[in-house]
Amino acid sequence: MKQDRIEILDLWRTIAIVLMIVFHFLYDLAMFDFLTYAQVRGFWGDLLSGTSAGLFMMASGVSAHFSRNNLKRGFRLFIIAMALTVVTTIAQMPIKFGVLHFLSICMILYGLVGERKFFSKPVTPIICAVLFLPLKYITDNTRVGTGILFPFGFRNAEFYSSDYYPLLPWILLFIIGLYIGSVIKQSREKPIFKKHFPAALTFPGRHSLVIYIAHQPVLLGIVYLLSKF
Repeated sequence: MKQDRIEILDLWRTIAIVLMIVFHFLYDLAMFDFLTYAQVRGFWGDLLSGTSAGLFMMASGVSAHFSRNNLKRGFRLFIIAMALTVVTTIAQMPIKFGVLHFLSICMILYGLVGERKFFSKPVTPIICAVLFLPLKYITDNTRVGTGILFPFGFRNAEFYSSDYYPLLPWILLFIIGLYIGSVIKQSREKPIFKKHFPAALTFPGRHSLVIYIAHQPVLLGIVYLLSKF
């Protein structure tokens, strides 16, 4: 019998999508000089984009516990991510290792290593939270002489990606999601995980990949039209 969908996870992804769309809309406004890049990429802009990405990463870790085949999901998403790289490179806004690349690799890695006791230990999210900022500081402030280490957070001076979420330190958020997923899996009967929400709040979360791929061309079209008035 098919398990009931955990709608609070769809709501979780919907929140992430809304934050992402807001940030990308602001970024597009800057592209057409309605705002400055300094305004968009300041503290609040970085917080907005980082929060959105972080919610997606943790939600993906949670969902990994309920997937029948993480390897298949991961490779399929990786193909989509590489297609996005090709399209954005042609558009001169290359995404070399964005959220989709990151999530696909995490799914593949989890599919290969499988469930481990570490992922379900209460100390795991604490360790990940403590390590996150130091690792981010190291990767943000380290430049290397090779151009092949960017998936791990280590870039050379020539590297550029308009969306960039390397494995370090962001994989720690995916692991936190794995821990949350293990907790949810053991507590499926709790009312919060059986609660239903209005379709308007869960529909975007159910179709997050389609919205992720389609939203930016739509936003660019809207901002382009605004620029003509």
